[in-house]
This record gives sequence, C-alpha cells and structure tokens, in this order.
Amino acid sequence: MSLLRAPFAYSREDQDRLRTELDKMNAKNRKTAQDVEIVGSERLILSSPNGSRWDIQVSNAGALSAVAL
Repeated sequence: MSLLRAPFAYSREDQDRLRTELDKMNAKNRKTAQDVEIVGSERLILSSPNGSRWDIQVSNAGALSAVAL
C-alpha cells in the first residue's frame, strides 16, 4: 500500500479518504485467531526447508496433494 503525503493543514476530507483506504486494505489482510478459507483462484503455497515451493490442493473427495512450483 502506498499512501500520499499528509497535507500541511488538517483536512477532514483527507482523513476520510485515508480511513476509507485503510479500511479497504485492512479487509484484505488475513487475521490471526480466525479460520483461513482459501477459495476461487487463491492458492496455499508452502515452502520446504530446502526452499522448494509447493501448491497444496484438495480433491472433491478430500484427498490432499502437493504440486511442485
């Protein structure tokens, strides 16, 4: 996220825009102490100790698989 520099004088309109932008960005963040659900085109990518990266997938039957990236 890249925010513009603050105006020299206080501006309610600027604060409203800032808070709106921060709310939008915050909604995209994953939160701690909440379930993580990965849907659609999102992927779960894990890295192994040697640095290999793996895309974790699940079938309709619930079988897990890992695809090397």
